[in-house]
Amino acid sequence: MSVKKIFIEKGKNRMFVEKYIKSTLGKVGYSKMDIHKGSLSTRIILNVERPPLVIGHAGTKINQLTEDLKEKFKMDDPNVDVQAVKEPYLDANIMAEEIGDAIERGDRYRIVAHRAVDAVMAHGALGVEINLSGKIKGKGERGTTEKFRKGYMKKTGFPLTMVRHAKMQARLKQGIIGISVDILPRDLKFPDQIIFRTLQKKNIPTSAPVRSTENKK
Repeated sequence: MSVKKIFIEKGKNRMFVEKYIKSTLGKVGYSKMDIHKGSLSTRIILNVERPPLVIGHAGTKINQLTEDLKEKFKMDDPNVDVQAVKEPYLDANIMAEEIGDAIERGDRYRIVAHRAVDAVMAHGALGVEINLSGKIKGKGERGTTEKFRKGYMKKTGFPLTMVRHAKMQARLKQGIIGISVDILPRDLKFPDQIIFRTLQKKNIPTSAPVRSTENKK
């Protein structure tokens, strides 16, 4: 098998594993997954907002998840490590999941979007943009897209890689609503950022000191 096909197979396997884990965990504030494969074991790191829901009582859920990964995906001694997300309001995946849950519960999409934008900015983000697309106005209406944004956001160039991006879907009776979330976290330095500094004025005497002109006796 060529190197290209090996990378493709690894990517497909990772996608299937992550899809299975997300469907199994449910609404736990899933952020991301990292896989570190060793010679004897495979370590899987799950970053979620609510770790106790993943671990379960006395570790029952995480033990069952470990056994399922071992059987379904033929992993060598998988070890699942659950870590809490420190700043969930600055995590695009978690915010997209919360927006989708609120819309599926029947909350008005404009209220949900504005509430999410304000929460993200209140936690120190430089900018946020939320796009909702589909029949968001109700059954029988035409599909449309609405954007909700606040702050500073990059659209092109290398700084675009610094933007935290996530997509998900909300399933309603009138159809599927597409949700896209872009968050620009704080403390980022951009290559094209310009900082203006004010020069401090030095204390320069306006005139020379006056010398005495009296004749010495």
